[in-house]
Amino acid sequence: RVVDEAGRPLTRVRIEALPDPSSTGEPSRERAAWSRSDGRFRLSALVPGRLYRLTIAEDGFAPASVPTDALPSDRPPVPVRIVLERGASMFGKVMNPEGLPVQGAELTLTLSKEAMFNQGRSWSSAPLSKATSDSTGSFALSHLSPDHFHLRVARKGFVTLSRPDVEVPSRAAKVDLGILTLDRGLAIEGQVTDPSGAPISGVGVVLILARGERSFSDTEFKDAQTDSEGRFRFEDLRKGARFDISAEHSGYVPVAVRSVEAPTLEALRIELKTGRTLAGRVRGPAGEPVPKADLYLQLETTVRTATETYREIGARSLGTTDEEGRFRCMGVEPGTVEIGVRAQGYAFARLQNVQIPEESDVEGLEIVLRRGSVLEIRVLDSRHQPVPGVAITANRLDPAPLVAQNSFQGRTDDEGRYRLEGLDPGRYDVFARSEQHGHVEASVEITAEGVTRRDLVFPAGVEVSEIGRASCRERV
Repeated sequence: RVVDEAGRPLTRVRIEALPDPSSTGEPSRERAAWSRSDGRFRLSALVPGRLYRLTIAEDGFAPASVPTDALPSDRPPVPVRIVLERGASMFGKVMNPEGLPVQGAELTLTLSKEAMFNQGRSWSSAPLSKATSDSTGSFALSHLSPDHFHLRVARKGFVTLSRPDVEVPSRAAKVDLGILTLDRGLAIEGQVTDPSGAPISGVGVVLILARGERSFSDTEFKDAQTDSEGRFRFEDLRKGARFDISAEHSGYVPVAVRSVEAPTLEALRIELKTGRTLAGRVRGPAGEPVPKADLYLQLETTVRTATETYREIGARSLGTTDEEGRFRCMGVEPGTVEIGVRAQGYAFARLQNVQIPEESDVEGLEIVLRRGSVLEIRVLDSRHQPVPGVAITANRLDPAPLVAQNSFQGRTDDEGRYRLEGLDPGRYDVFARSEQHGHVEASVEITAEGVTRRDLVFPAGVEVSEIGRASCRERV
């Protein structure tokens, strides 16, 4: 049943049952319901014994989240009472540097990164609350739950303001943010041409905060496309901030311009040169075509700026093979290059000293992958019984190429097993985590093209009882 703080029933409230990631089983056919006029609801077709979390996001109330579980079909359902509260509020004023109010500033509140990490949530930029400043610059964000939030304030013509950790201490809190001052934004603009000076339209241009620059706002990444005259413009940038700008277009060699200061006094000129084409096929050890293989160009560049010189190691995606394992990559710079290939079930491959001629393309390059190693993990409880639904993380410890996959995640099956294929030989740290059983880890040495098996056994004395689970539900 769903009620407000005074115990009054709430009608037409949507209740969603989200399966807990630590439990296993087939997903339910129905995971949402609406409360009736008396506030009551019924969720059916849930998997017996599976853990669920009931979530509610209703206008006018703070979001609610209630842990529960689906009982076996031969037992009556246990009523769940959910109380929605009006929640906390956050208020303040948005001003310009002259102390005048800024009307129409968009304020967005999301969970802070630290809060997401502490609660075991995956990263999400979905807003939890929004507001717009009025003619006096005033704003209010309402119906908030206690937590740590990231506040973002944006208005065209101004630098976006970011407050990465704003705390709401309680459900009844009224948090006064005071005056939020927005600095006026400046611009970086330029033009992209070919070597003859002809403008190139449709070029993808990306702006990111330069190395060593402190982030005062969310202006860390912007992208744009050049117009018919090859021009681009990035606005609302902080005065004196330095940015790296890259330009990329099919058939041309990508270019990066480092440490450009805002604002630009004159248009930045970027020249793109035509690159060569690299084409061929990726096969497995038995000659089978390898579809959906990712190809990368390994890059190592010496970067010189006004303040420092450093070596930058990176990778550029060249594309993916088709169903026949074939690839055709354009815009490759002539010279000696290194190519990396990654495909599911195969070990990572590195092709060094590949020669790209100045005056011709490379056709018919054959790349042969070998099968990767296999790691089979079995997770057992303290009684050496298999544990399904356990979160597994495997991290490679040995140095690896930049684009090689070094971290793997998944969950054990109904027999407590988890299988990883296509691994490179080396040392891996393997972690198993379960809300019910705790945590266990081990270091595993993977051999070349073989199968390595390892049991992980949870220690005794950390299991959560069914009684503990029930009492949690009854407190709601």
